[in-house]
Amino acid sequence: MPMPRVRFTVRTMMVLVAVVAILLGGMILRQRAASYRQRAAQFGWVATGLRQSAASGNAAFVHPTPTGPGTPMTRAMSLRWAEYYAGLRAKYEHAALYPWLPVEPDPPEPE
Repeated sequence: MPMPRVRFTVRTMMVLVAVVAILLGGMILRQRAASYRQRAAQFGWVATGLRQSAASGNAAFVHPTPTGPGTPMTRAMSLRWAEYYAGLRAKYEHAALYPWLPVEPDPPEPE
């Protein structure tokens, strides 16, 4: 019994390339969204911890910049850093919802 011949036309190859491109693009966007969600969660945890630290007056956190390693944060510093990380959390939550849009660079750290 002879084997049936399969004809690969230019149209068929173009459709195959388009399907593969769509699948790969979807996988990349899904991976990017997962990465953004993870970053948003991390920033959310830090912001929550800083707010709790400021509310309780606990100086458990140290200044995160190289200019003041080991220096306990004041209440005002904790609140500034909490707002900074809350803003980053919101930014990356938005980026996770729309992973095909460009993401602006992170704002400068508070002083």
